[in-house]
Amino acid sequence: MQALAAVVPPPAEDHRIYAFAFGGNDKPHDFVDEETGMSMGLAVDVMREACQQAGKNCVTVSSSACYDNTQQYSLGLNSRWYDVCGNYYHTVDRGRSYHFIGAYGQEPAAFIYAGKGSSISSVDTASQKIGVHGSFWINGECLKRQGMKFKTVVIKNTFDDLKTALDNGDIDVAFLSESVADGYKKLGSKISCAKTGPAFMMRKDMANVMQWYDDAVRKVVASDDFKRMCSIAKKAYGGDPMCLEE
Repeated sequence: MQALAAVVPPPAEDHRIYAFAFGGNDKPHDFVDEETGMSMGLAVDVMREACQQAGKNCVTVSSSACYDNTQQYSLGLNSRWYDVCGNYYHTVDRGRSYHFIGAYGQEPAAFIYAGKGSSISSVDTASQKIGVHGSFWINGECLKRQGMKFKTVVIKNTFDDLKTALDNGDIDVAFLSESVADGYKKLGSKISCAKTGPAFMMRKDMANVMQWYDDAVRKVVASDDFKRMCSIAKKAYGGDPMCLEE
């Protein structure tokens, strides 16, 4: 009897629509165009290119519920309002609850700073009063993970509030992102608070479902097209996107 050849059906076409949410307040990575109301920025450009190359149906959603740094929780993802949140850094705290893929940018540098014209020349955790951000991932918990436990810690809601406290002499030093610390006195070496630069965040149960997207973003980042996208983002969107260099 002649053996029957096994029939392997072709892979089913993926008709699913994948929803990507963006916060819209971080030029040049993602922001809302004032004229069209649409999400724009390098993160959005990377998403669209990756989806196109993978042949997937993807849509963008504007949302302020992607992640609450204080509560360490994503209402939008956990409520399944969308599949992915774009332009999020993979931090230790976020990584406990969520899965990250598709990093396309570098982590911004963070340092401890003294005030403009300050006589302070080094960090002294025992005697100095430090100011830290209370609702951002460059924060006091990051310093603790580095073994830096200051005796006195002042928490502020924004980097602007931290700089004002430095200017007024209310604190001795502040933990700031380099991108907002122009003119302030840098102390010591760079402190890393994230595992990757900007990437895409999702629920952990979506890791296998979205593996195609991680593969697609890697191909995009490794391409010459990505260099052009970064150049366009810097000119058209304003600011330095700090793209990964392959």
